[in-house]
Amino acid sequence: MVVTLNENNKSLAIKAATWTAVGFATSQVLRLGGNLILTRLLAPEAFGLMSLVAVLMSGLAMFSDLGIGLSVIQSKKGHDSHFLNTAFTLQFVRGLCLAVATCILAYPFAHFYGYPILVPLLQVTSLNAIINGLTSTKFWTSNRSLDLGRLTLIDFSTQIIGLSVMVTWVFVSPGVWGLVAGGIVGSVTKVLCSHVFLAGLPNRFCWDSSSLREMIHFGRWVFVSTILTFLANQADRLVFGKQISIEMLGVYANAVIIAGLPVQIILRMGSSVLFPLYSRHINSGKPLREVFDRVRQPTVVGGGMSMVWLFGCGPSIVKILYDERYSAGGWMIQCIVLGAWFTLLSAATGSAVLASGKPNVIAWCNFGKLIGLLLFIPIGFWIGDFQGALIGIVFAEAMKYVILGMGVRSCGLSVFHHDFTMTSYVVILGLFALWIASWMEHLNSGPVPILSVIAMVAIVPWLPFIYPIWKDLRTFRQDASE
Repeated sequence: MVVTLNENNKSLAIKAATWTAVGFATSQVLRLGGNLILTRLLAPEAFGLMSLVAVLMSGLAMFSDLGIGLSVIQSKKGHDSHFLNTAFTLQFVRGLCLAVATCILAYPFAHFYGYPILVPLLQVTSLNAIINGLTSTKFWTSNRSLDLGRLTLIDFSTQIIGLSVMVTWVFVSPGVWGLVAGGIVGSVTKVLCSHVFLAGLPNRFCWDSSSLREMIHFGRWVFVSTILTFLANQADRLVFGKQISIEMLGVYANAVIIAGLPVQIILRMGSSVLFPLYSRHINSGKPLREVFDRVRQPTVVGGGMSMVWLFGCGPSIVKILYDERYSAGGWMIQCIVLGAWFTLLSAATGSAVLASGKPNVIAWCNFGKLIGLLLFIPIGFWIGDFQGALIGIVFAEAMKYVILGMGVRSCGLSVFHHDFTMTSYVVILGLFALWIASWMEHLNSGPVPILSVIAMVAIVPWLPFIYPIWKDLRTFRQDASE
């Protein structure tokens, strides 16, 4: 007997995935468009400074993360008013603590990297922590219910308003402060919209002991995992901030934006669609293995196509989008994409592990990646300078994936055999795409023809994998219409 998702869950999943895809595409178009405008108005140094600001802010946020939102989505009490209001209160207290900690650490952080301007930048940016602490829990309950339409519209509004402030400010007064102002205005917009435009219970300050205990019980491993996630995901910027120039760090930050697009959509799908969907399936008393492969496959196939395309034409993308100051971003994209493939596989699997109530597995994975970074980045610098360090990150990502692949067995799942096939396919197609791109460059083809040809190389060979996915979706739609 073939077991499938029940019709309600599958319908919600398709609708949620559609909203997520539309929202992500719109968000990335805005992000990329804004980035292209800002890179023409600002020097790479501004992006390097904001990259360091983001490292400290995200680090403090992760060091205090108790998985409050994940608790609301995963818990059976996720619609209880006492539970939600306790989560709201805990979130606000955390925001205040983050702001204070940022102001205290701003001085030693700026002294360590040798950029005094980081002190006022961090102190003003810390306002975001307080503002975001007032976000309504309706955000999480909407996500829990896979009701992503209004969430997507709020994200779009937040981004376009914040970006408009950035571009206007920088156009009038070029400098890093325009980026800070846009972020603060965007945070205010998101908080206001979360309270006004989302359906659900209004929030008030509340402290319910039983709700707090449940959140802490679930969140203790999320807390450990998040700390390790920060160290694992931001170690590159922490190290590179001392090893390379601030201008080169700015170029690297923009290369990460391009190379990370496929990973970002998988992470968005994982948190907004896969995690709530897996949680609903488990809470209904059904084993996760019944739906895991079918739900995961589209994300892996889509990610594989994207990785092949980016690897083949990274330098051509940079030539089209940026000026000569950012030309080094081309080879950076190709290096980053190699590690991003393993990140993508891990992201597509991690949602299932979290939904199974085992955040400790994620913690061990991030610990493994951190050890890999501490080992392979110095070796990479020693062998091949900055490019070698980027290859070192690839090995660290692979280490994380292997640990996750072993840990996911505790959930009754298996990924190695399937992912080995997909990885082999990506490697072969990636090398072929790189050869085609090099050959076309030798013939003095422009970057646009290269992008077009590599797109065909990246898409056509995946059609045998795409057809079963399309057939499954078509069958469901026909059944739903009858």
